[in-house]
Amino acid sequence: MWPIVAELEIAGLSRPLTSYGLCAILGVLLGSALIGFLARRRGFPLFEALAACALGVGFGLLGAKLLFLAVSLPKIAVEGIGPYIESGGFVFYGGLIVGSAAVIAYLRLIRLPALDFADVVAPGLALGHALGRVGCFLMGCCHGRPTDLPFGVRFPKTPFFAGPTDTPLHPVQLYEAAFELALTGLLLGLCLGRRTRRFSGDVFALWCAGYGSFRLIAELFWRGDDRGLGTRVLPPSALISLLLIAAAIGFAWRGRHSARLKTSGQTSP
Repeated sequence: MWPIVAELEIAGLSRPLTSYGLCAILGVLLGSALIGFLARRRGFPLFEALAACALGVGFGLLGAKLLFLAVSLPKIAVEGIGPYIESGGFVFYGGLIVGSAAVIAYLRLIRLPALDFADVVAPGLALGHALGRVGCFLMGCCHGRPTDLPFGVRFPKTPFFAGPTDTPLHPVQLYEAAFELALTGLLLGLCLGRRTRRFSGDVFALWCAGYGSFRLIAELFWRGDDRGLGTRVLPPSALISLLLIAAAIGFAWRGRHSARLKTSGQTSP
């Protein structure tokens, strides 16, 4: 683990630069750069594409914090909201939901096709999230369940790690980072390769299906940290993973339905 990278002096106050914060910043920068590159290839104006990225990141942080507070309500009722506002707790899915809503609203305002833009966002989103998960591993948050596999990881006791220190745990953060990197390569190949698009949003739908499926497995079998409110069967992120898979199916159905309508329109007298 490497939770603190450096101590920064800001306005006379000492602030720690955490490894998660550093990885998140790198993820935003590299992910946005990749989105900007793909957006230009697809014919989107670069300024508008980067503005959409900035909105997605800003509102994504807000959504990630709000969902963290929502799933922490039982603890907040006992301990008060102060520690949960001040802590660095964020939930990725909250950021995805609120950030996506902000980007869609912006694209509609400037009259750019949201589904086409979603296709160029998918590889950058996967890349940025992969780097964020590396930061999670370095911090010790979002840790896994105990395992007897040879690559199990023992985390030392720090203020950032709340799990057992004497038991090897699944490095689930690295599982997810590796999967997202592999998904980045696949999605990037689809965006850059010469292929017939099945429908607008097909690349993003593939990310939804792939990540949603992986995250569901991780939540059910590998994650061992406290994930807050949920049902007796499923934690909250597992429920949202099911919704993400359903969204991918919805994208595919809508795309194929639209393609059939276009085909019938072209062939009808």
